[in-house]
Amino acid sequence: MELLPSAAYPTVKHFVFRHGLVGLPDLREFRLEVFAGLAGVAWYLRGSDGAGASFEFLLLNPAPFFPNYRPVIPKSDLELLELPSQADAAILVIATVPDDFRQMTANLRAPVVLNVTRGLGRQVILPSDEYAIRAPVFRTEAVPGGLR
Repeated sequence: MELLPSAAYPTVKHFVFRHGLVGLPDLREFRLEVFAGLAGVAWYLRGSDGAGASFEFLLLNPAPFFPNYRPVIPKSDLELLELPSQADAAILVIATVPDDFRQMTANLRAPVVLNVTRGLGRQVILPSDEYAIRAPVFRTEAVPGGLR
């Protein structure tokens, strides 16, 4: 299963998150922009709240970093995104980058799911605790892809 189909690698695209992001329910309009020429790997998700505050998140294609990551997106979330099946979704994860980027983590439990064709996005909280909220992106030991 390819988490982000090659046809879905946008360089810059506008997305509407009808329900905002977790903790930011009023933030609904975003631009997805390729990070430093890393199309297919990393993007910035940029938005503003209309009151002057700007927000920026780093999104990663989890496949290169967590090869065993296979989230099951609930059907209700796919329906809200107007997606006929999970195979039509682009699934990315939010990364947290500290001063020492080697300590970067990714939230595998609440992926960002995109309908690239319709420009819709949703952060989905997976019903299982199978995946970590702060999974190390760069590992020194062999650990199954982001599993707790």
